[in-house]
Amino acid sequence: MTTKELQNNIIEKVLNSRDELLLNYLNQLLDNEKDVELYKLTDLEESFIQDSQADYISGNIISNKEVVLRNREWLEE
Repeated sequence: MTTKELQNNIIEKVLNSRDELLLNYLNQLLDNEKDVELYKLTDLEESFIQDSQADYISGNIISNKEVVLRNREWLEE
């Protein structure tokens, strides 16, 4: 769906809605959109993400179950 089609779809739904709560929510959501600043990752954070993605792609991962088990063992030391 193109951006224009999506906009038209949303507009049509809003125009047909009688749900005042929903309309108020959408209004607030769209008002807040102007004030939202995206978080900018630091170079270090970007590096951590890239390293994590490389680990995942290479299969260098462990399950959550294994992490919990290792943490329990470590805490019992």
